[in-house]
Amino acid sequence: MTKRKTKRGRQKKGKRQKGGAAAPFFVDFKKGINVTKEMIKAVKKPVNVKKAKATVSGYKAQYQAYKRRGGSKSYNSWLIDKGYAKRNSGCCIM
Repeated sequence: MTKRKTKRGRQKKGKRQKGGAAAPFFVDFKKGINVTKEMIKAVKKPVNVKKAKATVSGYKAQYQAYKRRGGSKSYNSWLIDKGYAKRNSGCCIM
């Protein structure tokens, strides 16, 4: 038996990473533990759904009135500026 010749294609170069090395990141475990404690406490408290929906519909009505007066902010920005909401601190549980 004779050996068959196989076709060999050109080997492709792998993709190289562009840019510098990734910056190191640090995890604040103490902050994560505090967040989980707060979440557990919040879960234990029952939420009145009807009252919450009424509150949100009130916020939306106020926002619509603001937009009719010529307001230019987004709903989320408006909520934060009015003090009804706050920005995410950026802490996440891993």
